[in-house]
Amino acid sequence: MEALISEIMCQVFKVNNPTGLSFGVSDCWDSLSHMDLVSALEERFQIELDEDQMVSLLDYEAIVHVLKSQGVKV
Repeated sequence: MEALISEIMCQVFKVNNPTGLSFGVSDCWDSLSHMDLVSALEERFQIELDEDQMVSLLDYEAIVHVLKSQGVKV
């Protein structure tokens, strides 16, 4: 599952390695790409994130936490 999350992040942010990426710190992770990430996660894991969850997706660890809270086995 970790590899899948990393793959999604690489595709959305157009990077080879998502390690260390975080919203507002990494140039490639802006508000538009953030919404692309939300859409990609919702589509891939067949979930629907609420506004609070969307806003909390600030880095890899937060993504894992939110996916777990949605019942995704990470």
